[in-house]
Amino acid sequence: MEKQLSFSKLLGDKISCAQLIICVLIYGVVCFYISQFIGVNTTYSEPRGYYLYYTSTDYAIGDQVLICLENNKYIEVLKQLKIMHFATNRCKSGLPYLVKTIIAKTGDNVTINGVGIMVNGHMYPNSKVVERVHGVNLLPQAFGSYKLTSNQFFVLGSSKNSYDSRYFGVVYKNQIKGKALFLMPLISS
Repeated sequence: MEKQLSFSKLLGDKISCAQLIICVLIYGVVCFYISQFIGVNTTYSEPRGYYLYYTSTDYAIGDQVLICLENNKYIEVLKQLKIMHFATNRCKSGLPYLVKTIIAKTGDNVTINGVGIMVNGHMYPNSKVVERVHGVNLLPQAFGSYKLTSNQFFVLGSSKNSYDSRYFGVVYKNQIKGKALFLMPLISS
């Protein structure tokens, strides 16, 4: 005789089918809510993986932040780079937030030259500006020295191939959508 599996036998008589459906619905709502604060970075600009996104109005050097580009010519470069993303949080352009690290803020002196990026005399490693990546013109900023004014930030990715302020210039505070906290790496097969 074949035994039939039922919820009551599986879970005991402690939970009904209606209670199970309610639990599954609650679980779905919680997962959806949490997904609004979890993002996936698939680029190599910062470590690839899952990030917790949260809002803030106070930004300091070393903070990983979420930025949205507003200038169409830089948005077009991102589209040409074909950045793969699974983000639920997106900029008005439809592209995902970019995760970058603040390396300079209001009052700092930034120098862009043939060697790389210097902030207040400190040279950042792997910061040399390149013209093209994968055949895409990155539109680098002009070489020179700049003093950041009110609500301006200069951001850099941890990879030498990151698309960051070396190319799209300073980021204004209103372009920063929050902070990012690395949770765990992507598992690749």
